[in-house]
Amino acid sequence: MCLGRYPPHGTTPDQTPGKESLAVPLPTPLERLQLPPDLSGAAGSNRAPATATRIAAADDLAAVTAWLARYADSAATLTAYRREVERLLLWTVLQLGKPLSSLTHEDLLVYERFLADPQPAARWVLAGSKKLGRAHPDWRPFAGPLSPASVRHALVILNALFAWLTEAGYLAGNPLALARRRRAPTQPRITRYLSHELWDAVKDAVAAMPGTTDPATARERLHAVRCRWLLSVLYLGGLRAAEVTGIAMGAFFCRRDAQGVERWWLEGHRQGQQDPAGAGHRRADRRTRALSSRPTGWRRPRTPARRARCCCR
Repeated sequence: MCLGRYPPHGTTPDQTPGKESLAVPLPTPLERLQLPPDLSGAAGSNRAPATATRIAAADDLAAVTAWLARYADSAATLTAYRREVERLLLWTVLQLGKPLSSLTHEDLLVYERFLADPQPAARWVLAGSKKLGRAHPDWRPFAGPLSPASVRHALVILNALFAWLTEAGYLAGNPLALARRRRAPTQPRITRYLSHELWDAVKDAVAAMPGTTDPATARERLHAVRCRWLLSVLYLGGLRAAEVTGIAMGAFFCRRDAQGVERWWLEGHRQGQQDPAGAGHRRADRRTRALSSRPTGWRRPRTPARRARCCCR
């Protein structure tokens, strides 16, 4: 069975032009990787009893493929997760010479250092800055050494993989669960808000727009009403511009609060914390905001209010 790609035909490892000695096959993309029985993980030392497994995978390649399949609906997440799983699996079989399901805590400490300096570079790192297709003979898993932040991100993804394989009954335990937790540097909190004076200036600017007084065209009046309505939603809802563009009028509804006062509410989604594997892609948190009060001096525009009430019935 094919473990990986070898140097070009007719050259020995130390004769490959411009490259250092390659005593083992070159890395192969995950979708074309075939592992021999002794490296397949069918008898890995960290395998759980066969009676405990809840997935059909019989070897490591099938197990990680099952984990990646959970993200098939998100191309960016799938690409990021596959990259980290692929790097680890190739390093495990090509450089460490053992199955993925036999990795220990100590092995992963070595791998963490490897990510910061993947050696030998001729085997692992892409030559040049041009990105190559996965079927290209010069494809490599790395473009260069990973930064400390990228190393942490890779280990978070791999921890999610091992945790899932353990939960699925494929592995007996998560070798990364023993890793020391490193807290990322705390980012300074940035608070943005409008003071009462600035908000008064915004209201005055809208009040002075064409369309708020006669004479005005129908287009000018609609534009002024739209601006007043949009700024009211931004002010009262504490929304980001990107959040407003994804909210339909049907998200507004009316109900009584705990004191029995009838209030308008806006239901939407706000970007929340990262998912357990941390791939740059975030999950949404549902939240509801009361929009009962309004900025002083502004009357609720009748047309948008009637539309909101109608859409929320």
